[in-house]
Amino acid sequence: SLHIISALSLLRRESIIHADVKPENIFLTWSDNCHLVPQENASSSLKYYLSDLPENFEVRLGDFGNSIQKSETSDYYGSFDIQTLQYRAPEVLMGMPFGPQIDMWSVGLVLLELWTGQPFLDAHTKEELYIELCQKLSPLPKLRFTCGVNYDHLEDCLAKSSKKSSLNFNITDHIKRIRRILCSSGQTQGINTPPDLVHFVSLLLHPDPDERLSAMDALQHEFLTQQINIPVSLLESSRAPTRAHTSSISSLRKSQDISLKRAAAAPLTSRQSPLP
Repeated sequence: SLHIISALSLLRRESIIHADVKPENIFLTWSDNCHLVPQENASSSLKYYLSDLPENFEVRLGDFGNSIQKSETSDYYGSFDIQTLQYRAPEVLMGMPFGPQIDMWSVGLVLLELWTGQPFLDAHTKEELYIELCQKLSPLPKLRFTCGVNYDHLEDCLAKSSKKSSLNFNITDHIKRIRRILCSSGQTQGINTPPDLVHFVSLLLHPDPDERLSAMDALQHEFLTQQINIPVSLLESSRAPTRAHTSSISSLRKSQDISLKRAAAAPLTSRQSPLP
């Protein structure tokens, strides 16, 4: 959590939106002097736990092929074809002006998936995604999204489906839903769900981008600050890249022997800022 959001904080200072945060673009890296090295072209046969990784491994955000400057967002206001569909923020889905907060929404979904161990949204169309969001998470705030160019169409699709949902967003109900999702998975695995994690993910997945945690606010949230005593000033530091072994989180998730919960909730021990 710390490394990913630190990377997004750096991007925000440079007015860059990653626009494709998802497990396939998040990598675990460690230096050459560690003996743990994945086999060549064997992502599906990795048979070690994340707990076996060296203590100083880092989480890095990669694949900037879809990243854009904040000043370029208006170029997408016609099609709104940005972000992988399953990690697309509500403001993009509804066809509204957007900014760096779309990346924070994606981070919230990634953390939710790391805790539960499986993809959360399985939509293949915008219409399916809208219905899933309203049913699995919470209704979107009506007053905030009625001006979206896709609002009327998506509302019609929701009304025609057998799963109707009123657009009356309530933050208390929203947090309860997130708690239910996280705690249900935690109980199945025999793991207690930290209350701070529930609050953290709930604010990352707030449908209103103005109420959603920014990268800087997220770095100061108790979920991170209580577990990791790292001053925000470290975000200003940098260091030269070193040769490292890398494995994407998505490939690790494919191994049935890997527990991903450590990546989502356990304290990271590296004391350096990640390199995006």
